[in-house]
Amino acid sequence: MRIAGIRRETSRVNVFWLEYGAQPYRFHPGQWIDLYVTLDGRREVGGYSITSTANTPGRIRIAVKHSDHHPVTRWLGCRAEVGDEVLASEGQGNFHYDPVHGKRLVLLAAGIGITPVLGILHEIHESWPEVAATLYYSARGEEELLFRGELDAMASSRANIRCMYGVTGVGSDGEHRALDLLDRKGPPDTHASYYFCGPRSFVDDLASGLPARGVPEDRLVYERWW
Repeated sequence: MRIAGIRRETSRVNVFWLEYGAQPYRFHPGQWIDLYVTLDGRREVGGYSITSTANTPGRIRIAVKHSDHHPVTRWLGCRAEVGDEVLASEGQGNFHYDPVHGKRLVLLAAGIGITPVLGILHEIHESWPEVAATLYYSARGEEELLFRGELDAMASSRANIRCMYGVTGVGSDGEHRALDLLDRKGPPDTHASYYFCGPRSFVDDLASGLPARGVPEDRLVYERWW
């Protein structure tokens, strides 16, 4: 693939368009790709979620939060330029919308965990008008609530899409307490399917807490990053 566009989303997050042209390529929005870059003679790999849909043929979009510790992520944040070529896998993983999960979705994201959830919501918005989706999205500061414009536009254009946001404050672990937010809204919808992604404690709390509140485990779809 070729890097076709780079946009700074925040001071620590960049958005990349990766162009694959007419090559055959398979993915579902929300899946991740393995991205390979040769650095100092060694091939390094990083995993990144797809935030775009098939309505942008020939290219996919990822969003990457800067890291000094991961070589590919550091390269993307500091050295990558439009025109650079990279190798990428096709879409991987089960974190994507499947009609078997029904027509009522609750999406939950914390921090950079919004990236695969954004891809799923875009697909719902573009291709599944009968599916109702409610997003709960939290981060530690206003700047870290990514893609607010896109999310609000989807919510404004469809009555059955809602987006709700929370800011927890720097140094707080409150973004991990999605269950508290859901509890304040009343008993969870046990007939909805729940998609969630974020820090490990966020995912672990939901994976155990939702079944304890009556949501069947087969209605939970989540991405647990390494």
